Amino acid sequence: MSSRSDRFWIWRKRVSVAAIAIFVFLSLFVGKLCYCPSYYIELSCIGLVPLLCGPRLYRWLGCVVIVLGLLRAELEQSAKTDFERRAEQVRAESIRQAQPP
Repeated sequence: MSSRSDRFWIWRKRVSVAAIAIFVFLSLFVGKLCYCPSYYIELSCIGLVPLLCGPRLYRWLGCVVIVLGLLRAELEQSAKTDFERRAEQVRAESIRQAQPP
């Protein structure tokens, strides 16, 4: 009976480690290709896997994954709005300079 219980705990740990590894890979390498905050919100959902089925340490890591994903989404959104604001200022300045005095 104990071997079945041990296999269950090992399975939970491996699933949690795989989910965290997928999050790290996607946020570090694939995230640079996308400039969209919704990507990081969807990516933070991976943190639910260790949160729901992992041992105690991996539950905490699942919470960290969720927080990091949401924080990164917020940073991307603020950078996107800042970029759009600066682009609008440059556009307005170029229109103003192009008009004859």
